[in-house]
Amino acid sequence: MTSQLTEVDVCPQKIRDQFVTALGQRRTPHHEYRWGSSNYWLYEATLLRSDVKPTGHPWYADARVFEGPFEAELQFDLKYDGDGAGRKRITDADVQRGLEVMARDHPRHFRDMMDDGSDPDVADMFAQILVHGKVVYGCEAPKHCPYSPAMLEWMDKVIADGKKIVAAAQAKK
Repeated sequence: MTSQLTEVDVCPQKIRDQFVTALGQRRTPHHEYRWGSSNYWLYEATLLRSDVKPTGHPWYADARVFEGPFEAELQFDLKYDGDGAGRKRITDADVQRGLEVMARDHPRHFRDMMDDGSDPDVADMFAQILVHGKVVYGCEAPKHCPYSPAMLEWMDKVIADGKKIVAAAQAKK
């Protein structure tokens, strides 16, 4: 059974907050600082097209960009190895789909996004959904969560193997 996505109406400022929190670049005359919550896998966002000419830097800090159609290219790791070789073009339609996925699959985090708007973990999840269509890193990712069924199955196997090793060692005594 597949669940139907419904349009989620979110103000441009909330979307801006997610981009700034996830990417979070700030430049000074002498240095560039990267402090975003997704900078461990997401490197750059380049605005390709927008009805609005953003003021200031970075472009995604201007909420007006998210009021209408836009297109951007995101640069990210393909294999979570620091290569930055991945590229994904996103549009305003992709942002809408990302919001719908957040609302459907991660309702608690979506509420956090609507209430606070700048939680680092939520912004990282939203960025992952924009790029990958789902959360692939962190505790909300099924393969990575220490409490996921896959992880619990693996832990059970490790414990069982450990018990076998202990039993064999005791039998030799």
